[in-house]
Amino acid sequence: MPRAVPWAAARALERAGKEPTLTQAYAQRLLDEAFHAGPSFSAESYDALVRHVLHLPMGAPQRDVLLATLLHPRGHTYPPMAPRTYARLLRSMRADAFPHTLRAMHTHVCAGHLPDPAAWQTLLRLHVQAHDWARMEEMLRLGIEGGVLSAADEYHYTLLRLQHDPSAPHPHNSMDVLLQHMQQSGLRLNDEMLVRLLHALSAPVRRATSAHLGTERMAQKVAPVQRLVDAFFVWLCHHDALPLAAFRHSLAHMLELELQLLAAQHQAVMSEARRNHRPCSPFPPRASLQKIRAKLVLVADTLSGEDGLFERVQIAMDATSGRSREATAKLQAWIARDASDSAREWQRRALVHIFSQACRHARPRRLMPMLHTLSTGAQADLWRLPTSRTTSAPAATLVRLWTRYIGAWTHMIGVRRGRRTRVRVAQTPLGWPLLARALDVLTRTAAQVPAAWAPVWDHPERCRALATAAQQSPVPCRALVRIEECLRTMQVPGRIARSLHKAVATFPRYP
Repeated sequence: MPRAVPWAAARALERAGKEPTLTQAYAQRLLDEAFHAGPSFSAESYDALVRHVLHLPMGAPQRDVLLATLLHPRGHTYPPMAPRTYARLLRSMRADAFPHTLRAMHTHVCAGHLPDPAAWQTLLRLHVQAHDWARMEEMLRLGIEGGVLSAADEYHYTLLRLQHDPSAPHPHNSMDVLLQHMQQSGLRLNDEMLVRLLHALSAPVRRATSAHLGTERMAQKVAPVQRLVDAFFVWLCHHDALPLAAFRHSLAHMLELELQLLAAQHQAVMSEARRNHRPCSPFPPRASLQKIRAKLVLVADTLSGEDGLFERVQIAMDATSGRSREATAKLQAWIARDASDSAREWQRRALVHIFSQACRHARPRRLMPMLHTLSTGAQADLWRLPTSRTTSAPAATLVRLWTRYIGAWTHMIGVRRGRRTRVRVAQTPLGWPLLARALDVLTRTAAQVPAAWAPVWDHPERCRALATAAQQSPVPCRALVRIEECLRTMQVPGRIARSLHKAVATFPRYP
């Protein structure tokens, strides 16, 4: 192809991009004139044109029409493009809505011009995002026939349709049909695969929780996931041909997922109540947990065992309902019974979950449950580095929890408050009495768990809170000795001790 032809087409596309009401027919006519209706053109030419259109200053509708025009087949042949061009297009389509380009890309992929599995997955996700179920099913069928996709992909995206498509059949009616199709295709629905499917289904709810959606929008995200979880649970528990013991992890994951859905809905309710200045409990009501408790009783014998699945669900349920003391007691019993690497990882997760749920209490009531939970983690064996793990040490998580606790206690002493208020709060049980208990636990923990403990106290305001609480103790000099002993055990940098001594020296002159 002559060198001037791509640039002639580029100038034609620039003119087309300035049209306020651009149609695909007009863009196609301009492109045909620029190419002189040539029967063959190189992939490099199309790569250059696609990159040119992606960088031209124009509106999203015009860019969508021009990209779809470039992807449109000329005669009975599709324009040849390099895989990197497809990847660039897919990245652009994730950021902006290009419906015409999406349909053209779908035609290219189904014609066999893009064998990259990652591109197929990206295009499938775009179809789900656009709720284009017909094209999604066509891609699944062709991808499985061509070996680009697996049968697991088909079930994953079929469940996504059950989750998002209002016109799809109810899961209770379609679950047997779906699972029979899975068995006919030669793929066994085992425990691991079901856990993966459930984890993928809960992704929209996790994103909605991070975005702090309102109650109505959160209910729209939670309801379809809850329907699918109920359908899976009924199918597993009442299907005579299935051994229930073969799906122990799936059952535990379902119950934990239901607790997450309940917590997500209550978080939306609590956020709305705060905006409207209405009182609201930080935890879901006990009545809302009855359904999950009944399910746990139904599968209690199946989940009971040495691997701690039953304890996991019990701890999560107690923590979600605000019963952190009961959850901590069960965690301590589990830690004493099972010391394997896999159990230790789940025990650390359970401790973090209990701590995060304890943080939901009102500020004056959260400090004792948080400290009680942290005292459970004062064991070196719980935070040991597994032999199969190559990432950072688990003890870094414990340091973050302690940093959060000391930060919450510092706010209680009176961040951004005057000296009189600081002194008054430091004289309450939340002042030196609570700090003395926390120092004992922290000293014992730092002596047993090697870690970089400096972030716990590395802030001038925390040193001021330490000095304020120490001055209100019965014997201030002994209190300072206990604080210094804790800092030495933690092996913190010298600047923290200097900040503490400066805060003690300037305590009478606090504003």
